[in-house]
Amino acid sequence: MQSLADCYNYLLDHQEKWNYYYRLNNIETDNLLDDAETLIADYLSTGGKFNYKIREILESVNKNDPARITHTMSVFLLGICMYDKCEDIRKILDKFVNVRLNHNQNVRLEFNYYWFMTCFFHDLGYAFEELEKHEAIDRLIEISDGKISILLPSTARGIPEAIRCSYSNYFKYRYIECNTVDHGIIGGKIFFNVMNKLYYEHRNSRTRGRHSHSNLFWSKELLYKVQLPIAWTIATHNIWVCNEGSDNSNIYNRYNLDRLIVQNPIIDLDSHPLLAILSIIDTIDPIKHFKQKDSCLTAEYISANVLLSFQNRGVEISLTDKLIMYKYEYYTMIKKLEQWVCCIVDETESGVIIEL
Repeated sequence: MQSLADCYNYLLDHQEKWNYYYRLNNIETDNLLDDAETLIADYLSTGGKFNYKIREILESVNKNDPARITHTMSVFLLGICMYDKCEDIRKILDKFVNVRLNHNQNVRLEFNYYWFMTCFFHDLGYAFEELEKHEAIDRLIEISDGKISILLPSTARGIPEAIRCSYSNYFKYRYIECNTVDHGIIGGKIFFNVMNKLYYEHRNSRTRGRHSHSNLFWSKELLYKVQLPIAWTIATHNIWVCNEGSDNSNIYNRYNLDRLIVQNPIIDLDSHPLLAILSIIDTIDPIKHFKQKDSCLTAEYISANVLLSFQNRGVEISLTDKLIMYKYEYYTMIKKLEQWVCCIVDETESGVIIEL
Protein backbone atom coordinates (compact mmCIF):
# COMPACT_ATOMS: atom_id res chain seq x y z
CA MET A 1 0.00 0.00 0.00
CA GLN A 2 1.06 3.58 -0.51
CA SER A 3 -0.11 6.78 1.11
CA LEU A 4 -2.44 9.17 -0.66
CA ALA A 5 0.34 11.76 -0.34
CA ASP A 6 2.72 9.49 -2.28
CA CYS A 7 0.14 9.09 -5.04
CA TYR A 8 -0.32 12.86 -5.33
CA ASN A 9 3.42 13.57 -5.19
CA TYR A 10 3.94 11.19 -8.09
CA LEU A 11 1.37 13.10 -10.12
CA LEU A 12 3.09 16.37 -9.20
CA ASP A 13 6.15 15.14 -11.09
CA HIS A 14 4.17 13.77 -14.05
CA GLN A 15 1.84 16.50 -15.33
CA GLU A 16 1.27 14.59 -18.55
CA LYS A 17 -0.84 12.19 -16.45
CA TRP A 18 -3.41 14.82 -15.47
CA ASN A 19 -2.79 18.22 -17.11
CA TYR A 20 -4.79 18.14 -20.33
CA TYR A 21 -3.16 21.40 -21.41
CA TYR A 22 0.39 20.62 -20.30
CA ARG A 23 1.76 21.39 -23.76
CA LEU A 24 0.28 24.91 -23.48
CA ASN A 25 0.86 25.54 -19.79
CA ASN A 26 3.09 23.56 -17.44
CA ILE A 27 1.51 24.46 -14.09
CA GLU A 28 4.09 25.35 -11.44
CA THR A 29 3.34 24.30 -7.87
CA ASP A 30 5.06 22.48 -5.02
CA ASN A 31 1.88 20.92 -3.66
CA LEU A 32 -1.24 20.12 -5.66
CA LEU A 33 -3.54 20.61 -2.67
CA ASP A 34 -2.02 23.73 -1.08
CA ASP A 35 -3.61 26.34 -3.32
CA ALA A 36 -6.33 24.45 -5.12
CA GLU A 37 -8.32 27.56 -6.07
CA THR A 38 -5.39 29.10 -7.97
CA LEU A 39 -4.51 25.81 -9.65
CA ILE A 40 -8.09 25.18 -10.78
CA ALA A 41 -8.41 28.76 -12.04
CA ASP A 42 -5.11 28.44 -13.93
CA TYR A 43 -6.17 25.12 -15.45
CA LEU A 44 -9.57 26.40 -16.61
CA SER A 45 -8.10 29.68 -17.89
CA THR A 46 -5.58 27.83 -20.05
CA GLY A 47 -8.47 25.90 -21.59
CA GLY A 48 -10.57 29.01 -22.22
CA LYS A 49 -13.22 27.71 -19.80
CA PHE A 50 -12.95 30.46 -17.18
CA ASN A 51 -15.04 33.59 -17.60
CA TYR A 52 -15.70 36.20 -14.90
CA LYS A 53 -18.90 34.45 -13.78
CA ILE A 54 -17.09 31.18 -13.07
CA ARG A 55 -14.34 33.13 -11.31
CA GLU A 56 -16.90 34.76 -9.01
CA ILE A 57 -18.52 31.41 -8.23
CA LEU A 58 -15.20 29.70 -7.52
CA GLU A 59 -14.10 32.55 -5.26
CA SER A 60 -17.43 32.42 -3.42
CA VAL A 61 -17.16 28.68 -2.74
CA ASN A 62 -13.56 29.04 -1.59
CA LYS A 63 -14.39 31.97 0.68
CA ASN A 64 -17.26 30.14 2.38
CA ASP A 65 -15.56 26.74 2.59
CA PRO A 66 -11.89 26.52 1.49
CA ALA A 67 -11.85 22.79 2.31
CA ARG A 68 -14.41 22.18 -0.43
CA ILE A 69 -12.07 23.45 -3.14
CA THR A 70 -9.26 21.31 -1.70
CA HIS A 71 -11.71 18.39 -1.82
CA THR A 72 -12.42 19.19 -5.48
CA MET A 73 -8.74 18.95 -6.32
CA SER A 74 -8.38 15.75 -4.30
CA VAL A 75 -11.31 14.14 -6.13
CA PHE A 76 -9.70 15.06 -9.43
CA LEU A 77 -6.31 13.60 -8.48
CA LEU A 78 -7.76 10.47 -6.88
CA GLY A 79 -9.72 9.81 -10.06
CA ILE A 80 -6.52 10.09 -12.12
CA CYS A 81 -4.87 7.57 -9.79
CA MET A 82 -7.77 5.16 -10.17
CA TYR A 83 -7.73 5.53 -13.95
CA ASP A 84 -3.99 4.82 -13.99
CA LYS A 85 -3.95 1.85 -11.66
CA CYS A 86 -7.30 0.06 -12.12
CA GLU A 87 -7.08 -1.62 -15.52
CA ASP A 88 -10.67 -2.82 -15.82
CA ILE A 89 -12.06 0.54 -14.76
CA ARG A 90 -9.77 2.31 -17.24
CA LYS A 91 -10.99 0.14 -20.13
CA ILE A 92 -14.63 0.91 -19.31
CA LEU A 93 -13.96 4.65 -19.02
CA ASP A 94 -11.97 4.63 -22.27
CA LYS A 95 -14.91 3.11 -24.12
CA PHE A 96 -17.26 5.74 -22.67
CA VAL A 97 -15.13 8.78 -23.47
CA ASN A 98 -13.98 7.67 -26.93
CA VAL A 99 -17.16 8.67 -28.80
CA ARG A 100 -16.29 11.69 -30.91
CA LEU A 101 -16.23 11.16 -34.66
CA ASN A 102 -13.29 11.92 -36.96
CA HIS A 103 -10.77 12.92 -34.32
CA ASN A 104 -7.33 11.67 -33.50
CA GLN A 105 -7.38 12.40 -29.79
CA ASN A 106 -5.35 10.19 -27.49
CA VAL A 107 -7.90 8.31 -25.37
CA ARG A 108 -6.07 9.16 -22.15
CA LEU A 109 -6.23 12.85 -23.02
CA GLU A 110 -9.91 12.39 -23.79
CA PHE A 111 -10.49 10.96 -20.31
CA ASN A 112 -8.49 13.82 -18.75
CA TYR A 113 -10.78 16.26 -20.53
CA TYR A 114 -13.95 14.61 -19.23
CA TRP A 115 -12.54 14.25 -15.75
CA PHE A 116 -11.18 17.74 -15.14
CA MET A 117 -14.39 19.33 -16.39
CA THR A 118 -16.53 17.02 -14.26
CA CYS A 119 -14.49 17.47 -11.09
CA PHE A 120 -13.77 21.18 -11.27
CA PHE A 121 -17.44 22.05 -11.81
CA HIS A 122 -19.14 19.37 -9.70
CA ASP A 123 -19.33 21.38 -6.46
CA LEU A 124 -19.52 24.95 -7.78
CA GLY A 125 -23.27 24.81 -7.17
CA TYR A 126 -22.53 25.11 -3.45
CA ALA A 127 -22.19 28.86 -4.04
CA PHE A 128 -25.99 28.75 -4.49
CA GLU A 129 -27.01 25.88 -2.20
CA GLU A 130 -25.52 27.75 0.75
CA LEU A 131 -27.72 30.81 0.06
CA GLU A 132 -31.32 31.28 1.18
CA LYS A 133 -33.31 29.66 -1.62
CA HIS A 134 -34.98 32.83 -2.96
CA GLU A 135 -31.64 34.63 -2.93
CA ALA A 136 -30.14 31.66 -4.78
CA ILE A 137 -32.75 31.94 -7.54
CA ASP A 138 -32.15 35.69 -7.84
CA ARG A 139 -28.41 35.04 -8.14
CA LEU A 140 -29.02 32.40 -10.81
CA ILE A 141 -31.14 34.82 -12.83
CA GLU A 142 -28.39 37.41 -12.50
CA ILE A 143 -25.63 35.18 -13.87
CA SER A 144 -27.94 33.72 -16.53
CA ASP A 145 -28.56 37.05 -18.27
CA GLY A 146 -32.08 37.31 -16.90
CA LYS A 147 -33.16 33.82 -17.96
CA ILE A 148 -33.54 30.79 -15.74
CA SER A 149 -34.22 27.14 -16.40
CA ILE A 150 -32.78 24.09 -14.70
CA LEU A 151 -33.56 21.87 -17.70
CA LEU A 152 -30.83 20.31 -19.82
CA PRO A 153 -31.20 18.90 -23.35
CA SER A 154 -32.81 15.50 -22.90
CA THR A 155 -29.98 13.35 -24.30
CA ALA A 156 -28.31 11.92 -21.20
CA ARG A 157 -25.64 9.38 -22.13
CA GLY A 158 -24.35 7.50 -19.09
CA ILE A 159 -27.19 8.45 -16.72
CA PRO A 160 -29.71 5.94 -15.27
CA GLU A 161 -33.13 6.46 -16.80
CA ALA A 162 -34.77 6.63 -13.36
CA ILE A 163 -32.52 9.53 -12.38
CA ARG A 164 -32.82 11.36 -15.71
CA CYS A 165 -36.62 11.23 -15.61
CA SER A 166 -36.69 12.46 -11.99
CA TYR A 167 -34.31 15.36 -12.52
CA SER A 168 -36.71 18.33 -12.52
CA ASN A 169 -39.01 16.90 -9.83
CA TYR A 170 -35.99 16.31 -7.60
CA PHE A 171 -35.15 20.00 -7.89
CA LYS A 172 -38.70 20.84 -6.74
CA TYR A 173 -38.39 18.39 -3.84
CA ARG A 174 -35.12 19.94 -2.69
CA TYR A 175 -36.45 23.47 -3.12
CA ILE A 176 -39.70 22.93 -1.20
CA GLU A 177 -38.87 20.22 1.35
CA CYS A 178 -35.23 21.09 2.03
CA ASN A 179 -35.53 24.85 1.47
CA THR A 180 -32.51 24.94 -0.82
CA VAL A 181 -31.45 24.59 -4.42
CA ASP A 182 -29.56 21.41 -5.24
CA HIS A 183 -25.89 22.14 -5.86
CA GLY A 184 -25.49 19.30 -8.36
CA ILE A 185 -28.42 20.34 -10.56
CA ILE A 186 -27.36 23.98 -10.45
CA GLY A 187 -23.73 23.09 -11.13
CA GLY A 188 -24.62 20.98 -14.17
CA LYS A 189 -26.83 23.68 -15.61
CA ILE A 190 -24.22 26.41 -15.07
CA PHE A 191 -21.56 24.24 -16.68
CA PHE A 192 -23.62 23.59 -19.83
CA ASN A 193 -24.69 27.24 -20.10
CA VAL A 194 -21.05 28.35 -19.94
CA MET A 195 -19.91 25.78 -22.51
CA ASN A 196 -22.80 26.65 -24.81
CA LYS A 197 -22.01 30.36 -24.59
CA LEU A 198 -18.31 29.78 -25.20
CA TYR A 199 -19.11 27.72 -28.28
CA TYR A 200 -21.17 30.50 -29.85
CA GLU A 201 -18.68 33.19 -28.82
CA HIS A 202 -15.81 31.38 -30.53
CA ARG A 203 -17.68 30.05 -33.55
CA ASN A 204 -16.32 31.25 -36.83
CA SER A 205 -19.28 32.70 -38.71
CA ARG A 206 -17.84 31.39 -41.98
CA THR A 207 -18.02 27.73 -40.98
CA ARG A 208 -20.47 25.58 -39.11
CA GLY A 209 -17.92 22.91 -38.36
CA ARG A 210 -15.07 22.60 -35.92
CA HIS A 211 -13.09 25.78 -35.31
CA SER A 212 -10.09 26.80 -33.26
CA HIS A 213 -8.76 29.77 -31.34
CA SER A 214 -5.39 29.87 -29.53
CA ASN A 215 -4.93 26.11 -30.11
CA LEU A 216 -8.29 25.37 -28.44
CA PHE A 217 -11.19 23.76 -30.28
CA TRP A 218 -14.96 24.24 -30.16
CA SER A 219 -17.64 22.40 -32.09
CA LYS A 220 -21.29 21.43 -31.86
CA GLU A 221 -20.13 17.82 -31.71
CA LEU A 222 -17.95 18.57 -28.69
CA LEU A 223 -20.78 20.46 -27.02
CA TYR A 224 -23.38 17.69 -27.33
CA LYS A 225 -21.32 14.48 -27.40
CA VAL A 226 -18.87 15.39 -24.64
CA GLN A 227 -19.86 18.46 -22.64
CA LEU A 228 -23.55 17.55 -22.36
CA PRO A 229 -22.85 14.12 -20.76
CA ILE A 230 -20.48 15.92 -18.38
CA ALA A 231 -23.25 18.39 -17.51
CA TRP A 232 -25.68 15.54 -16.82
CA THR A 233 -23.10 13.78 -14.64
CA ILE A 234 -22.57 16.93 -12.56
CA ALA A 235 -26.32 17.61 -12.38
CA THR A 236 -27.25 14.13 -11.15
CA HIS A 237 -24.36 13.26 -8.82
CA ASN A 238 -26.30 14.51 -5.78
CA ILE A 239 -29.68 12.90 -6.61
CA TRP A 240 -30.36 10.28 -3.97
CA VAL A 241 -32.43 7.12 -4.18
CA CYS A 242 -34.29 5.74 -1.19
CA ASN A 243 -35.63 2.34 -0.15
CA GLU A 244 -39.32 1.47 -0.11
CA GLY A 245 -40.72 1.98 3.37
CA SER A 246 -37.97 4.41 4.37
CA ASP A 247 -38.71 7.80 5.91
CA ASN A 248 -38.31 9.53 2.54
CA SER A 249 -40.41 7.17 0.42
CA ASN A 250 -43.74 8.91 1.16
CA ILE A 251 -42.23 12.31 0.41
CA TYR A 252 -40.70 11.00 -2.80
CA ASN A 253 -44.10 9.71 -3.90
CA ARG A 254 -45.59 13.15 -3.28
CA TYR A 255 -43.11 14.68 -5.72
CA ASN A 256 -43.48 11.94 -8.36
CA LEU A 257 -40.06 10.56 -7.51
CA ASP A 258 -41.32 6.99 -7.30
CA ARG A 259 -38.65 5.81 -9.76
CA LEU A 260 -36.05 6.76 -7.18
CA ILE A 261 -37.61 4.38 -4.64
CA VAL A 262 -35.57 1.26 -5.30
CA GLN A 263 -34.64 -2.10 -3.85
CA ASN A 264 -31.22 -2.23 -5.53
CA PRO A 265 -28.63 0.38 -6.56
CA ILE A 266 -29.07 1.85 -10.03
CA ILE A 267 -25.68 3.44 -10.84
CA ASP A 268 -23.54 0.83 -12.58
CA LEU A 269 -19.91 1.16 -13.70
CA ASP A 270 -20.47 -0.58 -17.04
CA SER A 271 -23.51 1.50 -18.01
CA HIS A 272 -22.81 4.77 -16.19
CA PRO A 273 -19.01 4.86 -15.77
CA LEU A 274 -18.40 8.59 -15.31
CA LEU A 275 -21.24 8.98 -12.80
CA ALA A 276 -20.20 5.79 -10.98
CA ILE A 277 -16.57 6.89 -10.59
CA LEU A 278 -17.57 10.39 -9.48
CA SER A 279 -20.03 8.94 -6.95
CA ILE A 280 -17.39 6.60 -5.51
CA ILE A 281 -14.53 9.09 -5.32
CA ASP A 282 -16.66 12.01 -4.14
CA THR A 283 -17.74 9.78 -1.24
CA ILE A 284 -14.44 8.18 -0.26
CA ASP A 285 -12.28 11.30 -0.61
CA PRO A 286 -10.47 11.45 2.75
CA ILE A 287 -9.80 15.19 2.59
CA LYS A 288 -13.49 16.10 2.73
CA HIS A 289 -14.41 13.50 5.33
CA PHE A 290 -11.65 14.14 7.84
CA LYS A 291 -11.71 17.94 7.47
CA GLN A 292 -15.41 17.78 8.36
CA LYS A 293 -14.54 15.76 11.46
CA ASP A 294 -11.69 18.02 12.55
CA SER A 295 -11.11 21.29 10.72
CA CYS A 296 -7.64 21.55 12.28
CA LEU A 297 -6.41 18.57 10.26
CA THR A 298 -4.43 19.67 7.22
CA ALA A 299 -4.73 18.10 3.80
CA GLU A 300 -1.03 17.21 4.06
CA TYR A 301 -1.57 15.38 7.36
CA ILE A 302 -4.64 13.52 6.12
CA SER A 303 -3.10 12.42 2.83
CA ALA A 304 0.00 11.11 4.63
CA ASN A 305 -2.11 8.89 6.88
CA VAL A 306 -4.51 7.32 4.38
CA LEU A 307 -3.15 4.23 2.63
CA LEU A 308 -4.37 2.89 -0.72
CA SER A 309 -3.97 -0.28 -2.73
CA PHE A 310 -5.54 -0.15 -6.19
CA GLN A 311 -6.94 -3.27 -7.87
CA ASN A 312 -8.28 -3.97 -11.36
CA ARG A 313 -11.82 -2.95 -10.45
CA GLY A 314 -11.54 -1.21 -7.11
CA VAL A 315 -9.42 0.01 -4.24
CA GLU A 316 -8.51 -0.96 -0.67
CA ILE A 317 -8.30 1.84 1.88
CA SER A 318 -6.77 1.75 5.35
CA LEU A 319 -5.87 4.34 7.97
CA THR A 320 -2.71 4.73 10.01
CA ASP A 321 -2.86 4.91 13.80
CA LYS A 322 -3.00 8.70 13.59
CA LEU A 323 -6.48 8.58 12.02
CA ILE A 324 -7.72 5.28 13.43
CA MET A 325 -10.08 7.03 15.86
CA TYR A 326 -12.22 8.00 12.83
CA LYS A 327 -12.29 4.50 11.37
CA TYR A 328 -15.84 3.48 12.29
CA GLU A 329 -17.56 6.56 10.84
CA TYR A 330 -15.41 6.60 7.71
CA TYR A 331 -15.85 2.92 6.90
CA THR A 332 -19.58 3.06 7.70
CA MET A 333 -19.99 5.96 5.26
CA ILE A 334 -18.14 4.01 2.57
CA LYS A 335 -20.32 0.94 3.21
CA LYS A 336 -23.39 3.02 2.36
CA LEU A 337 -22.15 3.29 -1.21
CA GLU A 338 -23.82 -0.08 -1.78
CA GLN A 339 -27.22 1.62 -1.46
CA TRP A 340 -26.93 3.61 -4.70
CA VAL A 341 -23.85 2.40 -6.61
CA CYS A 342 -23.47 -1.19 -7.82
CA CYS A 343 -20.45 -2.21 -5.78
CA ILE A 344 -19.32 -4.51 -2.99
CA VAL A 345 -17.80 -2.99 0.14
CA ASP A 346 -16.04 -5.39 2.51
CA GLU A 347 -14.39 -4.39 5.76
CA THR A 348 -11.22 -6.32 6.57
CA GLU A 349 -8.85 -6.36 9.52
CA SER A 350 -6.70 -3.73 7.87
CA GLY A 351 -9.27 -1.53 6.15
CA VAL A 352 -12.09 -1.54 3.64
CA ILE A 353 -12.20 -2.86 0.06
CA ILE A 354 -14.45 -1.35 -2.62
CA GLU A 355 -15.02 -3.43 -5.74
CA LEU A 356 -17.16 -2.20 -8.62
